[in-house]
Amino acid sequence: MLGFDPSLPPLVRDARRARALLADAGYPKGFQTTLDATPAYRNVASLVASQLAEVGLRVQVSYLKPEALLAHIEQQSEFYLHSWVQGDDAAEFLHSFLHTKDPARGHGLRNRTGYSNPRVDRLIDGALITFSPRERVGLLREAMGLVMRDLPWVPLYCPHI
Repeated sequence: MLGFDPSLPPLVRDARRARALLADAGYPKGFQTTLDATPAYRNVASLVASQLAEVGLRVQVSYLKPEALLAHIEQQSEFYLHSWVQGDDAAEFLHSFLHTKDPARGHGLRNRTGYSNPRVDRLIDGALITFSPRERVGLLREAMGLVMRDLPWVPLYCPHI
């Protein structure tokens, strides 16, 4: 994908650190939550729930039909398992999912997290109007680095295709 930065360190699973972070956040015994998913993700949702149990999260999985899940995500879901298809350019993904939401201007139309970072927005906007591949890659890599630092999503699962 154009914009991928191979120098970014991969995220690693660290249950001990996760438990410590939960305790620091005031949840030394974890908490209960609901993971929304479609029945097609039954196996993945079960695995995610069992792994989160290792750090003290008690996860109940709620299965919804695909169209109901999308509506639920838009209205109230805070924790969901969902996927999408992405093209060859990170600018499209970043613009849709992580740009500050501004429907009037067409920005962040799928930003369901409320994530907002003005620097990331400027980098995405710049990448979208830059024709030089070298400059575009530089802008996208910088944006991805900031997103990986801010981590507005908790990446739990990525299928190998």
